[in-house]
Amino acid sequence: MNRALKRSTSRSKGQASLLETNGFGIFTLLFHPLYQSHYQFQQLPDESLQDRRLLRISFQQVSRDHPLSVLRVRDLEYPLQWRGTAWIDPVSWAVVRIQAGLGDSMADMGLLRLDADVTYSDIRFNGSAAYWLPLRAVIDAETKRQRWHNTHEFTGYKRFTVDTDVKISTPQ
Repeated sequence: MNRALKRSTSRSKGQASLLETNGFGIFTLLFHPLYQSHYQFQQLPDESLQDRRLLRISFQQVSRDHPLSVLRVRDLEYPLQWRGTAWIDPVSWAVVRIQAGLGDSMADMGLLRLDADVTYSDIRFNGSAAYWLPLRAVIDAETKRQRWHNTHEFTGYKRFTVDTDVKISTPQ
């Protein structure tokens, strides 16, 4: 069964690693209105962490349309379906942590397991309001012959602005 979405046109710069993991910091997008309808959510019992109560929400992807992430193998991309748990601060509604794994088996592709554990923290820029951004992402993957454990630490955030000009012209 060929589940490839499209041929990839970008290439990694420099030496290719055996497993490159990126983009896991955007897991919070599953709660965005554009993606919410692609998931089924269920409230789990609350959990206490460092004397603070957190809501626990389980999620499971139910739609393959517009996947949040893909697996790139050689020049093909395969949609990933996620299921997992999110911990949410009920005071600020900020996502504190997301643990996720594959919702559908990808053993036919050779991928036996792919798990992600992403923690978020409030980041402040010059005393501004808090922005909840990824702090750490731990990714574990396993095939029949290998296991990988990648850890991403997100530090040194900087705030910037961008100015753009849009000019609309008549097609020729």
